[in-house]
Parts: sequence; C-alpha cells; structure tokens
Amino acid sequence: MRYTLTTGGTTATVSLEGQLTFGDQAEFRTMLKELTAQSQDRCLVDIQSLEFIDSAGLGLLLRAKSNITDAGKSVALKVPDTGQVKDILDIAQFHQLFDYD
Repeated sequence: MRYTLTTGGTTATVSLEGQLTFGDQAEFRTMLKELTAQSQDRCLVDIQSLEFIDSAGLGLLLRAKSNITDAGKSVALKVPDTGQVKDILDIAQFHQLFDYD
C-alpha cells in the first residue's frame, strides 16, 4: 500500500494505491495517525486506485472509520466503479457502513 495525504478546505483526503492487506497494518496505522491529526472536520478515504483488498484490508478500513469518528470527524469512502475492490465492498455491504463520496 502506498498513500498520499492532501488537505483543502474542510476535507483531508488520503488516497490509497496498490494492495490493502494484512501486511499493511503498520503503515496503515501511521497513515491513520497523520490523517486524524489534521485540522479538517471531514476525512475522505479514496480507494479508487487500490488494485486489491482482502478481509484484513476491510478490517483496516473499519478501524479507520472508528478512529476518525472517535476523533470527532466525519468519514467517507471514494470507491472505484468496477473491479475486485468494488466487488469485495459490495459483498461486505460497506455501503451500509460508510458514506460513499
């Protein structure tokens, strides 16, 4: 997993690329600390450039939601229109857990 953090207005956006798997836990925690430390009220997790996600990756997204809301911020996902990541999110019914942007 690679990530880029950008800020603007009321939104901090983190864009994830590559794969989000069990092996990305440490880097994901680092990214999450950076994201929640931003002054913006809203966090957008852009996963459009992810090529693959597994069940551990889904768990990391749930951890992100919990940490971000615990920090008093709102969170939304920006998801791809097609592909493996979209299919897994649909199967896991993440649209019921996250707002989609």
